[in-house]
Amino acid sequence: MKNNKSDVNAKLEYIKTLENKGYENVHVTASPADITAEKDGKTYYFEIKMTMQKEKYFGAATFTEWEEAFNNPENYTFVIAKTNESEGSFEFTELSPEEFMSYCTIPPMKVYFNYSLDGKKSKKTSKKSKSVKLTKENFMMLNSVFKSLKPNHDDTSA
Repeated sequence: MKNNKSDVNAKLEYIKTLENKGYENVHVTASPADITAEKDGKTYYFEIKMTMQKEKYFGAATFTEWEEAFNNPENYTFVIAKTNESEGSFEFTELSPEEFMSYCTIPPMKVYFNYSLDGKKSKKTSKKSKSVKLTKENFMMLNSVFKSLKPNHDDTSA
């Protein structure tokens, strides 16, 4: 069964684009971006954001991606891969972190849960998880930071 939402083909096609631009050692990576490449002795990172949308694209970028983008703004590129389903082709738009940031917002945070419905005890969060365990202290700290960033924040309400 074909997964139309998979970005594998977009990554493979963008690798060809980078190689045609003279990048070397171009390969798919998991972190801090989808593709890592080298040129003129420097390492570059490319984060692919694939969409089949025609007019507007709503997506997400992880904090890990943004951390690397802010730490290496000259070497990090967000790439919008607009796919044409009927032709199986892609239109790539490259955005610097500063350019991409103008389209981004940080939504209210969520707390995710995994609850077993089959009567078995749910697994605890593994040590390898990138998630943070929910505690009242963690929640209160993150909620306070988020509230402080919102416009019209009133410091006296805390």
